[in-house]
Amino acid sequence: MTEASDRAPNAPRSIKVTLGMAAAGALAATASQLVWASDGPNWPGLILMFLSAGLLVSALIHPWRRPRSFAWLATWSLVGIPVFAALHNVFYALGELSSETRILPLVFDFLHVAAFVVSLVLCPAAVVIGLVGWLIRSRLRP
Repeated sequence: MTEASDRAPNAPRSIKVTLGMAAAGALAATASQLVWASDGPNWPGLILMFLSAGLLVSALIHPWRRPRSFAWLATWSLVGIPVFAALHNVFYALGELSSETRILPLVFDFLHVAAFVVSLVLCPAAVVIGLVGWLIRSRLRP
C-alpha cells in the first residue's frame, strides 16, 4: 500500500496519464498479438509484449514518489516470478486432472496461461521498472 504522501499532488492530470498509459499498453498488447509469428524468432512481438507490460505497470505506479515504494515493487515482482511459475504448473496439472469435466479444464487453462504470462512478462517488467524507479528516485532525494 502506498501512503497519500507517496502520490503526485495533481489528481486529475494523474488520471489522464493513467488512462493514457493503460490504453497504450492495451494497444501494444494487441499489436504484439497481431505481429506474432509462430515460427522463428519473433522480436517485434516480444518487444511489443514487454512494452505493453511496462506501460501497464507504469500506468499504476507513475504517481509514486518514494524510493521505498519502487524497491518494494522490484522485490515483490522478483518474488512473484517463481511463485507464478509454480502456480502455472499447479493450474496446468489441475486442468489435466479435471479433463473429464466440462468447465473446469477451461478455467484451469485460463489460469495456467495467465500465471505463465504474469511470471514471464509482467513480473520481469515490474522488476526493471521498480529498480529504475528506485535508482532515479533515490538520486533525486536530498
